[in-house]
Amino acid sequence: LSAANIAKQQVMPAIVENGGKIQAIASRSQNVKDLVKQYEIEHVYTTYEALIASDLDAVYIALPNSLHFEWVMKVLEHGKHVLVEKPIVLDVQQMIAIKEKAEAKHLTVMEAFMYRFHPQIEAAKKMIDAGEMGEIISMRSQFHFVLDDWEKDIRIRPDLGGGVLYD
Repeated sequence: LSAANIAKQQVMPAIVENGGKIQAIASRSQNVKDLVKQYEIEHVYTTYEALIASDLDAVYIALPNSLHFEWVMKVLEHGKHVLVEKPIVLDVQQMIAIKEKAEAKHLTVMEAFMYRFHPQIEAAKKMIDAGEMGEIISMRSQFHFVLDDWEKDIRIRPDLGGGVLYD
C-alpha cells in the first residue's frame, strides 16, 4: 500500500534483491508507471481496498504513521500477513488490538525495522559471541538522518503521526 519513498528506495529493491516478487501496488496519489515497469508488477490498484481484497499472501504498508493501525487491521481482516513501516502504531492500545487480531487469525504482523536484520548487526553479534570484543559492559548506538525540508516532510507532521519520537 503506497508508493512512498521508503517503499520505492528501500523496501521494493530489497524484496527483489532477496528473491521476492512484487505482485501488486496501490497508490492514491502517485504515478506508479515507472515502478510497474521496473519491478514487472502485474496488478495496479487505485484503491487500497482493492489491493487487500486481492489474492495476495502479504501486504507491505508504507502509509503515513497515522494510518498504520487502520490499514493493518483491514489487511488482517482479509487474512493476509503484514509488514508495516515504523512506527507500527502510535499507542499501546493499538498494538494490543493488532496482536489480538493477528493471533486470532494466525497471521504475522511485523514492523519494518531493518536494523535487527542488518548484516552489520549480524557481524557484530558473531564477534561478541566469539569473544573477539572482550566482555561487553555497555553499548550505545544512535540512528539519525538529515531532514532537508522541515515544512513539507510528513515525517514531522503531528497530524500524520510524525515527529522525532515516532519516526
